[in-house]
Amino acid sequence: MKSKRIVAIAAAAVMLLLAGSALAQPTVKIGVVAEFSGPFADYGAQIVGGMKAYLKQNGDVFGGKKVEIITRDTTGAAPDIAKRLAQELVTRDNVDILAGFGLTPNALAVTPIATEAKKPMVIMNAATSVITTRSPYVVRVSHTLPQDTQPIAQWAAKNGIKRAFTLVSDFGPGIDAETTFVKAFKAAGGEIIDSVRTPLQNADFAPFLQRIKDAKPDAVFVFLPPGSQTIAFIKGYEERGLKQAGIKLIATGDLTDDGVLQAMGEPTLGLITSFHYSAAHDSPENKAFLKAYVEANGTKLRPNFMACAGYDGMAAIAEALKKTGGSVDTEKFVAALKGMKIMSPRGQIMIDLVTRDNVDILAGFGLTPNALAVTPIATEAKKPMVIMNAATSVITTRSPYVVRVSHTLPQDTQPIAQWAAKNGIKRAFTLVSDFGPGIDAETTFVKAFKAAGGEIIDSVRTPLQNADFAPFLQRIKDAKPDAVFVFLPPGSQTIAFIKGYEERGLKQAGIKLIATGDLTDDGVLQAMGEPTLGLITSFHYSAAHDSPENKAFLKAYVEANGTKLRPNFMACAGYDGMAAIAEALKKTGGSVDTEKFVAALKGMKIMSPRGQIMIDPETRDIVQTVYIRRVEKVDGLLYNIEFDKYPDVKDPGK
Repeated sequence: MKSKRIVAIAAAAVMLLLAGSALAQPTVKIGVVAEFSGPFADYGAQIVGGMKAYLKQNGDVFGGKKVEIITRDTTGAAPDIAKRLAQELVTRDNVDILAGFGLTPNALAVTPIATEAKKPMVIMNAATSVITTRSPYVVRVSHTLPQDTQPIAQWAAKNGIKRAFTLVSDFGPGIDAETTFVKAFKAAGGEIIDSVRTPLQNADFAPFLQRIKDAKPDAVFVFLPPGSQTIAFIKGYEERGLKQAGIKLIATGDLTDDGVLQAMGEPTLGLITSFHYSAAHDSPENKAFLKAYVEANGTKLRPNFMACAGYDGMAAIAEALKKTGGSVDTEKFVAALKGMKIMSPRGQIMIDLVTRDNVDILAGFGLTPNALAVTPIATEAKKPMVIMNAATSVITTRSPYVVRVSHTLPQDTQPIAQWAAKNGIKRAFTLVSDFGPGIDAETTFVKAFKAAGGEIIDSVRTPLQNADFAPFLQRIKDAKPDAVFVFLPPGSQTIAFIKGYEERGLKQAGIKLIATGDLTDDGVLQAMGEPTLGLITSFHYSAAHDSPENKAFLKAYVEANGTKLRPNFMACAGYDGMAAIAEALKKTGGSVDTEKFVAALKGMKIMSPRGQIMIDPETRDIVQTVYIRRVEKVDGLLYNIEFDKYPDVKDPGK
C-alpha cells in the first residue's frame, strides 16, 4: 500500500510539472543596462519606472510572449562596466533585447555587443547623435541633443539675444549641444563671444560662472546632465549675480528636468528651455502616463523625460512584438521598429528610417498615405525620394526631392473616360476606394467623361479596407447605368468585386465594367478567372506588352525572384525606379548630393518594359503612354491585351 501511495504521489507530481510546463508563457527577456547608483542613479530608476508604467497600463504579454525585465547597474558613466554587463546579459541571461542607457559613453560601449550578438538595442535616453550609426540594431526612442538644441538657438536669436556664451558638459551630448547651438545661433545672426566645456562629473561651477559674468553676454546657453550638476549651476547662477546682471539663462530642458525641478526651487522661475517632454504637457496620453507611473512606482520620483522615454521604449517593443507575432528575430524586429509611429505622452513620435540606417535614397511606397507621411522627412533630411507606386497626384508637390517613376490615377483614368464616351457609353456610375488615389480617379473620370458628353448618374466611395461589396453592387444594378467605372486597390478587393459583379447579375443586365488597370492587375488576374474575360481597362503597363524590353524584364524577374508572383505594374515601376537611380548615379559620377541627384532625374528618358517614359522636369512626375486593354485568354492564361493607346500622357491632376 505504501509503495502504491508513493507511486501515486510521484505520478501526481509529474502531472503537475507537465501541466505547469504546458501553461508556461513564452518569455521575451529585456536586459536594461542603466545607471541605478552613484550620481546618476535616478536615470535608471526613471527609465525602468516608465517601462513599468506602460506594463501597468497594457499588461505584459505582446505577440503571445510575456515580457521580463532584467536590470543591470553601470554605477555611472562607466563604459567598461556597461560593456561587461551587456555581455553577461547576452551570454548568461540569454536576453532577447538590450535597452536603457542613460549616458552616451555606456551606450557607445555596448553597440559592438549588439552588433556581434545580433541583439536589438533600444536607446531610452543617451542623446549623442552618433549612437545609432554604430550598429544596425540600435533604435532610439528618446531624443538627441542637436534635436533639442537647435530650436532654442533659433528662438534666442529671434527674441533679442545677440551675444551668447556657451557652457556644456565635456562629453558627447554636451559637444553635440555646443556645436548645434553655435551653428544655429550664428546662422540666425547671433554672435558667440566665448565657450567653455566642464568635466562630466564637475562639482564646482564658481570659476566658470565668474568667467561668464566677466564676459557680459546677453545670455548663456547651458547643457549639463540633469541632477546634482544642474542644481549646483542654478544655485551658483543666482548667488553669483548673473541673473541680477541681466545675463539670461537659456538651455535644453535637461537644466530644468521635471525630476529635480522642485529641488532647484525659486531660482528657476522664468527660465526658458527647449525640450521634447514636460510633465505639464496637456494631453490625454500624458495624463494617463502620469497616473500609471504613480500606480506602478509610487511618488518618490516625479516622472521626467527619461521616464517618458522608458514608457515609449516599452511601447515600441510591445508594438514590434505584435507586428512580428512575438518573434525576436533581430532583422524582423528592427524592421518592425523602423518608421513606427507612437502616440506618446509627449505627442506623436516616429522612429526615423533615414537616421536609423543612414540611407542615401528613399524609395518604394506602395500606398499614398505612407508616401505622404514620409515627404516631410525627405525634405528635412534632404534625401531623394523615388515613388514606385503611390499614385495620388499631390505627392510630388509635398517635397522638392520627390520623383515619381510609376503613374498617377488621373493619368491612367482620363484615357478610359475619353474612350468610354467615344464608344457608346453615355451614362456612367462611379465606384472608388475612399482614399487619395480613389478620389483622384473619381474626380478625373467625372471631369473627363462629362467633358466628352457623358452623364454621371451616381457615385459611391467605399472604405479603404472594405470586404463586402453586395450593397454597392445592388445600388449600381438598380441605377441601370450603361457602365460602372471602378477604382479599387489591387488584390483581395478587386477579386471580391469581380466575383460580385458576376454573381449579382450586373454583367447579364448589360452594365459594362470599365476601370483603370488596377482592377485586372496582372498579379491577381489568374485568381479572378473567367469573369474578367472581355473587361476593358486603361493602364500604363501589361505583362502582355509586346516589346524586347518587356520580354527581357519578364525573364530577369523570374530569374531573380522565381515564379511565385507574376510581375505586375508595381514590379515594372520597381525596375524602372532602379533604372532611374542607376542612370542618375552615372550622371552624377556616383554622387548622392540631393540637388545634383534630383537634377539628374529631371527630364530623364528611359526605355521601360512599358515603353518610353520620361520624368517631367517641371513636376518631377512621369510622362508615359496609357494603353486601352481587354482581358483575353492566350495559351490558356489570362492577359490584358492592348488594342489602343494614348501617347505621352502627363498627369492631368497638375
